[in-house]
Amino acid sequence: MILNFFNLRQILPWLVMFLFQPPNPIRFNNNSSGICNIFGQVSPVVSVNGNVTTFTYTWVHPCTGNILQHTRLRNITFQFDPILVLDPDLANACEGQGFTLADIDPQDVSGSNSTFTYYWNMPFEPGNEIIELIIYPVNPVTIYVLATNDFGCTDFEPFTIDIVPAPNVGAGK
Repeated sequence: MILNFFNLRQILPWLVMFLFQPPNPIRFNNNSSGICNIFGQVSPVVSVNGNVTTFTYTWVHPCTGNILQHTRLRNITFQFDPILVLDPDLANACEGQGFTLADIDPQDVSGSNSTFTYYWNMPFEPGNEIIELIIYPVNPVTIYVLATNDFGCTDFEPFTIDIVPAPNVGAGK
């Protein structure tokens, strides 16, 4: 079976369980004698919520009926790179008119919580970042959209803006 990113997201909880086996059952003994003696072992109930795996051990005290519980947490973080998609990846702008960057619809299909920034050129550094919300290209131009997720991982895609000549109204006889 070929695993792509989307399959991985679906099987991630089971992958975590396979890679990070739960601890062995807990053995317990209160060293009492008689009816209140508790001893034995208990295996955990395992639950996965996002990147936190919880192992909960539960048993009942035979004398008091109290439920005794021990919990262990494992925080397992997977850092997924963003997967940036621009659809479409080009647009037309009328000559002499501005193009609004908000008209670009970047999507991070990895499910990461990404922020998007726009650049005139590479490298992606402050001097190349497009700060304006509306740009006025006079020639066709390729800008770059950069996705950065919470882990600092990045992906980028080019976006091309073609310039459509303004109509020549009233120039005829």
